[in-house]
Amino acid sequence: MIMSNLEQLKLYAGEIAKQHKIHGPKRRFSIQFPKIKEDNEIIKKAYKFTDEEVRSKSNIIPAAEWLLDNYYLLEEQFKEIQLTLDKKNYRKLPVLKTGNHVGFPRVYSIAADITEYLYGEITEENIIAFLEGYQEYSPLTSKELWAFPIMLRICLLERIKQVAIYIYETMQLRKLGEQWAEKLLNCLAAVREENKPQEEFRKIIQAHESEIGYLKPAYTERLLHRLREEGVDASPIIRWVDGKLAVYQTNADDIVNQVHQEQASYQVSIGNAITSLRLVSSLKWEDIYEEISILHRILKQDPAKIYSLMDFTTRNFYRQKIEELSIKYNIDEIDVAVMAIECAREDMNNSDDKFNHVGYYIIDDGLGKLKEKLGDRRTKNKNHNNTFVYFSFISNLTLGIWFSFLVGIL
Repeated sequence: MIMSNLEQLKLYAGEIAKQHKIHGPKRRFSIQFPKIKEDNEIIKKAYKFTDEEVRSKSNIIPAAEWLLDNYYLLEEQFKEIQLTLDKKNYRKLPVLKTGNHVGFPRVYSIAADITEYLYGEITEENIIAFLEGYQEYSPLTSKELWAFPIMLRICLLERIKQVAIYIYETMQLRKLGEQWAEKLLNCLAAVREENKPQEEFRKIIQAHESEIGYLKPAYTERLLHRLREEGVDASPIIRWVDGKLAVYQTNADDIVNQVHQEQASYQVSIGNAITSLRLVSSLKWEDIYEEISILHRILKQDPAKIYSLMDFTTRNFYRQKIEELSIKYNIDEIDVAVMAIECAREDMNNSDDKFNHVGYYIIDDGLGKLKEKLGDRRTKNKNHNNTFVYFSFISNLTLGIWFSFLVGIL
């Protein structure tokens, strides 16, 4: 049976979740922060160089066209991220002590992993699949889910930064290749037309060796392109380049193919990232959050069935109160939500409907009862028990939809 792409994505996310281990809340170290300003400067440098090349009527590579056409969008993204990213809240996010991004918030690493795995081609559908697959093994906090879109945008900009480095370095090499082609061709023409000694041509070859040394693919491709435009007049120089390439156990055709493949790959990469940036910025994250939030799924089991009928703002207010209790009692928010539902279930026989509503124990007079439960369950660190508590709770429910959900997970 052939597995769908979304199923493969879920499995991959699950494997990452198994590898991730996070520090406890009382960590004592400096949290790593994405280098947003540095990334912005690198992209700006590549853009300015590309713009100068266009103004001077030089040819640019396909990836540079994407950068040139969409730089205004990237500037807006950087400004918005810097304005909205709260470093204080960032430091409160669970931090990895294992994996590829040790010291970074877990949600940043998750965003980086999905961006890398999908080659920057992000859709709403694969975001949901990835986060659901991850949470089958390790539930994410509300803070992490709310932080995910901005982390995803940071990772997409980091991917564009890598393309910007390639653009700048490649176009510098291309420019250098054209300059040396002119020097070599002019010297060869002078030797031929002005009867200068062959020693003059050997000198410029030596100068080339001294300055250039190893023939990098982008440089070589542009040098050969310019030389071939001269036809047979450039044949002595082309033979010399072919000889150097033979020493590297390659040839002109292989170099040209390699460069063209690289250009195509980076063009796709920046195109995917920019398109995904637009999509992520336009997502209605409130709806996605409630689709993937385990905390929301638990609170929907409100015996009074009132929680689901509330508007988003009120539901979110409940979740924020759960989060505050989680911090105060040093108990995972999922555990807090489970105990709030337990309180409401215990009072099912009460004739007053308010006692059946989970909100009564989160923001109303029933809060004292919930706090008693939380006091009994206070513990220093429950990071490794979150999934167990959640699935134990769900397994006690009789709703068929949750049974189907569990079958999919287990």
